[in-house]
Amino acid sequence: MCSSDLVRFRERRGTIPGDDAPTELSITVNEVKPFERAAVGPIPRSWHVTASSRKEIDALARLLEGSPGAVPIVLHVGDTVQRMPRGISNGPYVRYELEAIFGNARVWEAELSLSS
Repeated sequence: MCSSDLVRFRERRGTIPGDDAPTELSITVNEVKPFERAAVGPIPRSWHVTASSRKEIDALARLLEGSPGAVPIVLHVGDTVQRMPRGISNGPYVRYELEAIFGNARVWEAELSLSS
């Protein structure tokens, strides 16, 4: 639920200004709407990434450790293709994080296949 409202704190009437007087809280609700979630896309079949440095592979290992899940990751290094022992979560941020490590051109979603 989303709402737009006004919250006021004021000193109780009849108190001397500056005294440590009790305050009254009033909330005025102007509008209430149901919360609409953004549509989540389908679960990726698997993520494929092409690594060109040890630094990228280490960054991928840290990402997998911090976001474990059931979506397989297939690592391509030269002519070698290997499924990672851990999968990654299906979070909406995963593609962004993978592209931050490997670049847009070296991250793609595909069937779980171990051929280049």
